[in-house]
This record gives sequence, structure tokens and C-alpha cells, in this order.
Amino acid sequence: MQYNYTMRTKCAVCGNRGIPRKEVNLTVCQSCGYTWQTELVNIFEYDSDYITRAYSNAPVIEMSWLRLGLLIATLGKTDGTILDIGYGDGSFARAAQTSGFTVYGYDVNPTEYGISRIHSLKHAFDNKLDCVTLFDSYEHMLNIEDIFSLNTEYFVLTVPYFDRFYNDGGTIEDISNWKHYKPDEHLHYFTGRSLGILFSRHGYEHVRALPLEDAIRKDVNKPNTMTYVFKEL
Repeated sequence: MQYNYTMRTKCAVCGNRGIPRKEVNLTVCQSCGYTWQTELVNIFEYDSDYITRAYSNAPVIEMSWLRLGLLIATLGKTDGTILDIGYGDGSFARAAQTSGFTVYGYDVNPTEYGISRIHSLKHAFDNKLDCVTLFDSYEHMLNIEDIFSLNTEYFVLTVPYFDRFYNDGGTIEDISNWKHYKPDEHLHYFTGRSLGILFSRHGYEHVRALPLEDAIRKDVNKPNTMTYVFKEL
């Protein structure tokens, strides 16, 4: 895999100039709220050891069925073709396959976990996809524009709840105390507004946002992730 992460001060979402905060290696757009890691310090390894650490204590089975329920409710059917970006240990993809979906996966970890794996997002499909899912993966991607090369009716994604961080009185100065601040792993922090602007620019409307998985994650009394659904206009 080629890494081409470069330093930038211009917001990739709204085009305004960001304000670098060197003490936390982040740049903040004060217009839309999108915040990104200014400079990539180390190449993070998403290998089998990472998968074991990330998924060994997580309620992956419960989260997979919750995600599948949202997918079925969104599409209104129990079949179709989906691409799961950042499929991790493959739990959600396998659950969707069991339901009747044709599932493809894209992940920097080469282990397939019984999933039909693609190696590039560009020119990967001849036909239109029903949905592209990014559960806990979009904030890890080097380039947030790459997903828009895909022809799909829906995007469903779960990201750290950055608005809640601010609503709880958090500031960039103390973001290092936030559980989702993970240098070189989480490269992007999205507000709901920034995601709305980004997807609208690519022809998608915001359909819904809900803290789908917080009931079964840790810190259940404090929402820490948000799931967004976007539909093609």
C-alpha cells in the first residue's frame, strides 16, 4: 500500500484555511469543525495483532447485528450488494452475508476472514452498489475523498462523536485526554456539520444520525460514537 499523507492547512471539507495546533499535531477548521492530523508521524500497522487487540474485548457480535439491522432498515431489503470498508475481523460482513447480502471488503489488513476482498477503491465495480459501510474506519483513512470514487446509493458510517466532545466542554488544548484522540491512528475528527458539507458536495443528502452502538459499548451513559446515513440525491 502506498502512503501519500501530506501536511496541509486547507480544509478538505469546506476549503477554508485551518489553524494548526502544534502541541497536539492537529489542524482545526473553525468554519465547519473538521479537524485533521497535521503531519503523519508513524505508519500505523493494522495487522493481525491489531485486530486481536481491537476486537478481543469488544461486543463485536452484538454490534454486527445492530449494524445489520440498520442496513436492512435503510435499504428496505435483506439482499443487495455492499462494500464494507475497514472490515476488521469480518464479523459484520459475515452477518450480512448470512442475511442474503453479497458482501465485498476493503481493508489494509490482508487477512480475508472469508470475505471477497478488493484491493483498490478505484474502478473496483462495474455495477452500482447498494451501500458502502464504514464502521469505525473512516477516521483512519489517509484520504477522505477516496470513497467518493465508488458508485453507491447509500453510505453508512460510524465515527467518534466529535460534537459531543465539544458539547461536554472539551477543547483542542485538552483533546489528548479524550478516548478517541489516537495520533497516527485516528487521522480525522468530524463534526456532523463537516460530514454534511462533505457528502453534500459529492451528491449525497444526510438521512439520519444516531448513537446506534453506545448501548453496548463502554461508557453507556456518555455517547461516544455517532452513526450517519447518507443517500444519493
